[in-house]
Amino acid sequence: MKIKHTLCMLLFLVATLFVYALDSQVVMVPASGESVIPQQNRESYFSHSAGTADYSLYGSDKWAVRFNLRSAYPGVSNCSFSIQKARLYFPNVGDSVNVSLYSDANSLPSQLITSAKAAVVSNLQDISFPQIVQADVIWLVVDYATNFQNRFVAASAGDGTHSYYLNTNAITPYLQNFSLAGFNCELLFGLLGNFNLSNPDLQLVSFDLSGTLRPRETAKPIFSIYNHSDVPVMDAHIQLEITAPTTDYSVSQTIVISETIEPRSLLEVLAPGYQDYIVNMPLTPMQLRIQATLGNSLAETDTTLANNTVSKYYSVYSYAYPIFPVENFIRYNTTSTICGAQDGYPKPGFHALLYYANLSDSLSNLGAYQRLTWYDFNAMPTTAIIGKERIIGYNAAEYLSKYQAAVDKANLKRSFISSSSCVLEEETGSTNLSIKIQLTNSNTRLYTVAALNPAMSSRFFVGVFKKAMFSGQQRYVFDRWIAFADTISSTMNYGSTTTKNYTMSLINLSLEQLQANYRIYYWLQGTQGGIVQYANFTAFAFANTGLVDEAMVPPLSLAAFPNPLRTGNSLKLIGMPDHGTISVYNIRGQCIWQTTDFTRGTDIQTDLFPSSGLYFIKSESLDGLHKQTIKISIIK
Repeated sequence: MKIKHTLCMLLFLVATLFVYALDSQVVMVPASGESVIPQQNRESYFSHSAGTADYSLYGSDKWAVRFNLRSAYPGVSNCSFSIQKARLYFPNVGDSVNVSLYSDANSLPSQLITSAKAAVVSNLQDISFPQIVQADVIWLVVDYATNFQNRFVAASAGDGTHSYYLNTNAITPYLQNFSLAGFNCELLFGLLGNFNLSNPDLQLVSFDLSGTLRPRETAKPIFSIYNHSDVPVMDAHIQLEITAPTTDYSVSQTIVISETIEPRSLLEVLAPGYQDYIVNMPLTPMQLRIQATLGNSLAETDTTLANNTVSKYYSVYSYAYPIFPVENFIRYNTTSTICGAQDGYPKPGFHALLYYANLSDSLSNLGAYQRLTWYDFNAMPTTAIIGKERIIGYNAAEYLSKYQAAVDKANLKRSFISSSSCVLEEETGSTNLSIKIQLTNSNTRLYTVAALNPAMSSRFFVGVFKKAMFSGQQRYVFDRWIAFADTISSTMNYGSTTTKNYTMSLINLSLEQLQANYRIYYWLQGTQGGIVQYANFTAFAFANTGLVDEAMVPPLSLAAFPNPLRTGNSLKLIGMPDHGTISVYNIRGQCIWQTTDFTRGTDIQTDLFPSSGLYFIKSESLDGLHKQTIKISIIK
């Protein structure tokens, strides 16, 4: 009878949710997406999670995380952690929770050491243990009954190797590992305390550059440092090294920490960062690698220096996105709600694309479901702005503000692709349409290593979307894929163009229907649901027919005066589109300046041009359909 009941429950879950694993009680649904940021205090925070609530889990009443605390210092023979508190994140408040610490034996909880019970009164909650526990390996076990209605625990993206749940489907219940059950996430459970080391240690917890990360702009360092020692540190410094794919740009800078870093405490330097330390971005767009290494006079051994370095990569690009895709995975009956909320914050260039992934909807198809699963989304509604900025679920009180924040963040992104074209042509004597798409990188320097290269580490998508009317406005609904997760075989380094050729069947579709009701959207996106590196679209217009793209209108006439431009004067541009991109190139084809912030009449100052000579000004409308280039002379 129990087996029959369990099977019925699983069938119900399959009918209502997309689940990752059907052989267990645990089901994941998207959570709030809220960042979980440790509070600044005198305890060190140890956690296996990524710090964001990306998933909610339910179906168990016991959850656990195995902490190998000595893994933070793998080369130190004598390392332990004095545990003072547990830090938990709950998607919902209410009820109570019991947290316990267990010793480890053969990678399983062994003996109960201490426990504490508390009411869940806030999402992010610290729970103190009645005693300080010192350990190098420990189990944090959380007793919290979860259910489909209102009780969840939260997790973030990860490999799942550290997190467990009590699986009661077996004859003898046991703690099931997330990774082995198919869940790629870690519980948002952490420990607060202090490391006990034979040598004092400073940890560079984070390092970043704050500012406009575009060519010719400046940035300042922001960082956080934790002092694991019992003595104040007054002579810390950070050695910053920045390198690029080309040898003509590099930065080497020593950042002296002016503040005293108190014992067992975190020092945070936030935006706008250290005023005396400015990092000039390169003159041309490129990828950058930064390495920040913390140093001080403490007698640290080489083994403890492992946590003194932060390395990361930046994309210092300059080309504006022609469009920003806003992918909405929705049910038909929620279309007006989601679209109406997005209409409350209209932004030029943001294109709402609708996917109906539930096959019971009249507008659904397998291609929409394929896109949903490629993202690893498991519930609707979900909104993805340029792939990476996401809103999971719909809350009437919060959706618009979340959408505004996501749109504003996406609007700051720039691409390494300078231009693209999509040529459609009906194949003679065939029922097929040939599609030729070209992507050009005119000036951006990229790393050629496949894992770092934004072209080779991305996938190319080409989709056909059909016009539909919702809430009195024209929207575009996914119809079919022309290319799904296609690969780019070249590095697309500066000065290169990549061409992709595809074929689309015209069976049951006339050219007139395509022109009147359809569009092709195409974009390059990082693997595993990463950021969209570039996106554009085209209406159906064909070179060998009498059809004309309805979006085509006579272009504006771009002009610049005075020409030639002499020192002391400014160049006035007229005839630009309402929205789009203005770029300035030198005689070698290098983009030296670009902006999307302009009016139909704007000025360019002479100090923008490094020397006398010929330059080219390119105007491109937001939809990419109108492009003009004019030549100017600079006399200095």
